[in-house]
Amino acid sequence: MQLEWGHSMEKIIIGGFVGVLLTASTAFAADMPVRGRRAVPPPAPPPLETSWSGWYIGFNAGAAFGGHDPVRVEETRNGSLYLSGTWPGHGDFGKLDLGGGFGGGQLGYNWQSGNWVYGIETDIQGSGISDRRDVQLPYISAGNTIRVDTRSSVDWFGTLRGRLGMVWNNTLIYATGGLAYGGVNYRVHMDDTFNYVTDHDWNPTRVGYAVGAGWEFHLAPGWTGKFEYQYVDLGTFGISAPELLFGAPSAFAIHTEAWPNFHTFRFGLNYHYGAMPL
Repeated sequence: MQLEWGHSMEKIIIGGFVGVLLTASTAFAADMPVRGRRAVPPPAPPPLETSWSGWYIGFNAGAAFGGHDPVRVEETRNGSLYLSGTWPGHGDFGKLDLGGGFGGGQLGYNWQSGNWVYGIETDIQGSGISDRRDVQLPYISAGNTIRVDTRSSVDWFGTLRGRLGMVWNNTLIYATGGLAYGGVNYRVHMDDTFNYVTDHDWNPTRVGYAVGAGWEFHLAPGWTGKFEYQYVDLGTFGISAPELLFGAPSAFAIHTEAWPNFHTFRFGLNYHYGAMPL
């Protein structure tokens, strides 16, 4: 019995020792680094999808500057250029540099093909674009003068333009050009030391052209902002007005040419109907 009990104890001791060795080796193997296994990075977020196709509507505000409208006045007598003394029949009375603020709205439609976007846009603005020149020159003989006071303003203007651009990182860089039109007010007042006077206003609606370029960029779902430059030229038109002497028509008249034109920078906001940056 003692021999059997001794063999049993020996088996128990050996079995326990083997179990401890197996447990220790398993824990050690778990702590060892695994060669060839690397951490898998999280998947990259999908690119931001943009579609510029569809209708949009918005508003804009900006400033005009840098117009160039020379004020060259000719004087006629009975329809012929009047030359006398130091007066050569015409005079340069400075130039009008149209400038001022404006604001309004725009409506447009885009088509997109790959990275290219083309479309059409119309806008209309009320404006305070204007300038004035009041210049006096020698006239006929020493001590006598002629004075011309000229004022020009664009009370409102609009455009109908095509746009062509390229999308880059959810922004649109584009060129634009087309029809321009606007309500112009042009006034000429003339008086001289011989009591001849003329004072006339013209209020035509003029048609010309506009060209420019812009940058439109994503702000929020469905919304874009834009910075845009345009040159607006409403064409030239001739102006003639009779001179009055003590309130009665005379044989004299003055002639000049108006040229309302100006550069603009504007900021705008557009809301796009349809798929836009999300």
